[in-house]
Amino acid sequence: MDYKAREGIVDAADVAVSERVDYKEALSEYGEIGRDVRRFSGAIAGDFASFRDIERMLNDGETDVQIHSREVRYDIDEAWVKMIEETIPHLDKVIRNPRVELKEVGDVKRIEQSRSINSQSIIDLGQHSNYVNSYDPETNMVSPARILNVTNEEDDTTYENKFINTLVRQIYFFVNYRFRKIREMVNQTVTTYEVTSDFKTPTADGKYTLSIVLTDSETEEAECDDMEDISEDSPLVHRITKIKKLIDTYMNSELIKKLGERNVVRPPITRTNILTKNKDMKACLTLWEFISSYNKPGYSAEINEYTNELSREGRDQIVSLGAFQYAAFRYEHMGEGESNEHHDDMLYDHDGLEESIDREAGQSGADGNGGLGEANPVYASRDTLTPAEREILRTLNAALEADIVYNELSLLGKDNIAGYLSLGMTIEQLREMAHQTKRRRGNI
Repeated sequence: MDYKAREGIVDAADVAVSERVDYKEALSEYGEIGRDVRRFSGAIAGDFASFRDIERMLNDGETDVQIHSREVRYDIDEAWVKMIEETIPHLDKVIRNPRVELKEVGDVKRIEQSRSINSQSIIDLGQHSNYVNSYDPETNMVSPARILNVTNEEDDTTYENKFINTLVRQIYFFVNYRFRKIREMVNQTVTTYEVTSDFKTPTADGKYTLSIVLTDSETEEAECDDMEDISEDSPLVHRITKIKKLIDTYMNSELIKKLGERNVVRPPITRTNILTKNKDMKACLTLWEFISSYNKPGYSAEINEYTNELSREGRDQIVSLGAFQYAAFRYEHMGEGESNEHHDDMLYDHDGLEESIDREAGQSGADGNGGLGEANPVYASRDTLTPAEREILRTLNAALEADIVYNELSLLGKDNIAGYLSLGMTIEQLREMAHQTKRRRGNI
């Protein structure tokens, strides 16, 4: 297997995870990876009877595979969004052109400062004799020192304006509460892949488990740069964003700020002629009744759960991968193929060779020619060496080991070695594979 080609597959998978390649292309390359793994495991099974035995052992056991998916999808209720959208043009007209009433305002001023005198001023003067400065009985003339000035001023604290002030505040809290909740909503798909296999070895009971959980989250972008482009065909979250921004603008309008929180109405709403006859006011009253009776959160959640079946080809691949892991486990953690205890006593011992070097007598290695031997690294007891000699021996063993590994692994082929390593196999596992290859060819 070409190492560069394999590296290309891995790189493409990484790119797919980071969403830099098309999803279908990623699926295609995942399929290529799966086919490569099956070819590789088939080659291993063809070379090693022990690997076939492990696969057979796992197949004979009880294997349970579950692929479970859980989807959570949120759906915004369009009814309240549409209702507010339809009322906003009418509400906008009322806020921009508030209804005002003329109110007479009286103010008693000195006669020389008075400018606005009418019949109401004369009536008030007759009721307040203390305003009179002098009276001439012959001419029947009254000279007031002060008099009531009456002016007409606009009054915007009408019941209808108070109603609009209350409605805008109601809409503000109604929309903002739901807007915060909607921004927290996440459409999510959680896929769980679990494998459990109970098997038996000649001496023990075994259990193999594998679990993968994928969480795919999707959120709608609530921000939109151009509010003018939002229409009924736009995503609901964008329409709600536009509503929120408009209501925020109304909250800062001159009318609403002037009326403040005190000039509000309390239910039940008095149906004045203006509220029931004026088209814009009537639309605002309808929205008030809708909001008052709307007791839903404004969105709903739909949860779907389903289970997928794994193909026969997929089950075979699980067994092959389990066989890889089982072999690695037996080798790395249970010491099969190499004695851990022997490592504690020796600097190095390759393949359990029992030859030793008597450093005092200067004995040679296993080749009998005074050399170290073609396949036997030097080892000696720790107790018989000085620290300096031990360091020299360690360096010598390392050099010999490198040469041995090179010669042993050359049987597997350079490209195959790269492929094995990319799948996580260790050097020791490759050496064992090379030894079995040599035995099979009758060289040992």
